[in-house]
Amino acid sequence: MAIGFQMRVGRTVTDVTSAARAMRRGGYCLLSASAVFALTGTLNPLLCATTLFGAVVLLTLTELLQSAGSWGLSYDLADTARLGEYQGAWSVGTQLVRSCGPFLLTLALSALDTTGWLVIGLIHAVAAACAGPLSRRRAGQFSARSRPRTTGGSRPH
Repeated sequence: MAIGFQMRVGRTVTDVTSAARAMRRGGYCLLSASAVFALTGTLNPLLCATTLFGAVVLLTLTELLQSAGSWGLSYDLADTARLGEYQGAWSVGTQLVRSCGPFLLTLALSALDTTGWLVIGLIHAVAAACAGPLSRRRAGQFSARSRPRTTGGSRPH
């Protein structure tokens, strides 16, 4: 699924706004998948297997949307004069999540059981929902820096 739909989902991200939208949608997909995972413990085996298949589809869609949005934001919001520094910082954050994430997920699920899935989904959905406002703020700062100065040395507001 990831291979078959990666280009299709990636083509929907063309600017900061569509990248933030992809991030937000990915967060909602993960919230939905988390809710499905939380329900599986109460289902009979056949219904559980079918439901888990649906959760895997949602997780894959999450991955596709989050990846496309992440790449879009990491490049479109970077200062072109310092692109290497921005990409380096972005990569450090990504690697931190990849190294600490499994431990934190295991801890949350071990301590909170079914509620852990919902907590994980809610945290991710809230973080993804912040992508839009934060990217608009950063894009506004970036465009303000690139505006030409007015005469007399004063900066435009």
